[in-house]
Amino acid sequence: MRPPRSRSLAIVVALGVVAAVAVAPDPAVGRSDLTRAQRVELVGLKRDAVRIGGLLRRGQTEEAKTMLAEVEGRFAELKEAAGGLEGERYAELIEEDLAEARSALEPGAAAEEEAHPNMAEMLADDAETPATAMNRPEQAMADASNGGGAGGITFSKDVAPTLVNSCGRCHMNGQSRGGFSMNSYQELMESGYVDPDDPEGGRMIRLMGQVEQPKMPPGNARIKRSQWTNARAWAVAGAKLDKGDPAAPMRLLVPTEAQLLRAAMAKMSDEELAASRLERANELFKKALRRSTPTVVEVSAAESPATGGLILIGNVDESRLEQIAGWIKEDAARLAPLAGEDGLGGRGPLTVFVMKSRFDYQEFHAAAHGLFEVPPSVTADATVPADGSDAYIALQDLRDDATRDDPGMHANVIFGLAEAAMKGRDGDVPAWLSAGLGPAIAFEVDPQNPALRAMAERLPAAFSRLSKPEDLLKPGTFAPEEMPAVGAALVSVLRKNGGDRKLGQLLDAMAASAPAEQPAMMNNMRRGGNRDRGDGGAAALWQVYGVAPAQLAAWLAAAAR
Repeated sequence: MRPPRSRSLAIVVALGVVAAVAVAPDPAVGRSDLTRAQRVELVGLKRDAVRIGGLLRRGQTEEAKTMLAEVEGRFAELKEAAGGLEGERYAELIEEDLAEARSALEPGAAAEEEAHPNMAEMLADDAETPATAMNRPEQAMADASNGGGAGGITFSKDVAPTLVNSCGRCHMNGQSRGGFSMNSYQELMESGYVDPDDPEGGRMIRLMGQVEQPKMPPGNARIKRSQWTNARAWAVAGAKLDKGDPAAPMRLLVPTEAQLLRAAMAKMSDEELAASRLERANELFKKALRRSTPTVVEVSAAESPATGGLILIGNVDESRLEQIAGWIKEDAARLAPLAGEDGLGGRGPLTVFVMKSRFDYQEFHAAAHGLFEVPPSVTADATVPADGSDAYIALQDLRDDATRDDPGMHANVIFGLAEAAMKGRDGDVPAWLSAGLGPAIAFEVDPQNPALRAMAERLPAAFSRLSKPEDLLKPGTFAPEEMPAVGAALVSVLRKNGGDRKLGQLLDAMAASAPAEQPAMMNNMRRGGNRDRGDGGAAALWQVYGVAPAQLAAWLAAAAR
């Protein structure tokens, strides 16, 4: 028997982070003469260039080669059509992404092209390079201003990204290889490894330049000449912090690839973003279902404000898409108070893929995510990357009349929307809430749904194994197949004791107390969308509702009577 929603679909969304890229705070700033279509294409190219890194990390070398060739071809065509992309920072980032991919695919050529710098070679650069300027420390100090360095070099923009991406794995987040920790600017300066009075800037700079051994970073990782010269210029100019709390984690100064892409998306108008989403939807559909002609229905933001508009695309009839659109307009409004600050679809329209058969649904996930085995119980799922580049739900078209084995299409739509709402909260939701929200809302809409009633019948057996009420929210207390029923019961009782507004406050409190993100070089994927918090959200529950898990269990018992 297929339960209506046994667990969230595990989808890997690679936001590949290219190590050792000197990050500028606003990559989208550049030429203003690009057409809307060209800027949409530029954003799409950046997104695809990042995905090449994800393929390489998963060992999919042949797929990476194919995608690299495709992206290089499209990038060359865009350059020619635009008459060049000089001064366009986003184009520069794409070129760096492609260069990194080529290096990974051709190690020999990459090593020759981008060998680790030698100190003597650095100091022999021409007079315009930062390294040569640093032969005159007094000039560098004169150029420094409020945390800056020679030529306006700053710690946050020109140094921290190199340290986080190239050194963080061994010297941040509790790691202090060789007794050297640089988790924060304060720790870095207290280490003694940076010395503004040293003509070379201190031991860290000498290690980065291979003047001292061991070679840093170890292995095949490399620090580019420009990164070394920037770090040295900053160090001898005073090694100042230009912004932020000295004791705060250094990684907070460094935008992730997701944040950079989000900043670029923010530069796009609503029309450009909608065009980008529609183009992406057609690309995904054609990639997955090449033999099908897509049916498309668009709904304006005015008609569906909770989702910022809709793009429905599938291999079903137009009337079916319009029916689903009608459900979404109503159900999205129910879920909007529980979504993240960007709403169900983020900024821009939410895309909804509808596949008429199980085979088509599986083909879609194979093409979109490389996921070739979709659990039979999963018939709806959501993808909401943190960078805002996409926001869509994928649905298998089910029958309209629900049975004990089939929740029906309307409930399936609600499951997908609920997952989109939780995915938009960037993984700060415990499993019970993520799994239970959709069934709870669907049961409210259709309390006679036989599949949902069958789910509720599993509750007594699940709760009978709860030996300690204080373990109610603890991860691992219930089996995965029990989580939708247990979660739906918990969500329902919380809504009864405070409504959606308070439940939204609980989600906000969970996000505020979530474990810190990993550094940019590690924050390149998240499986399943929502992590199991160690306390299952108990601390946030106490903060918002003033009850402990044992008291929540008492609420459940009272509701069951």
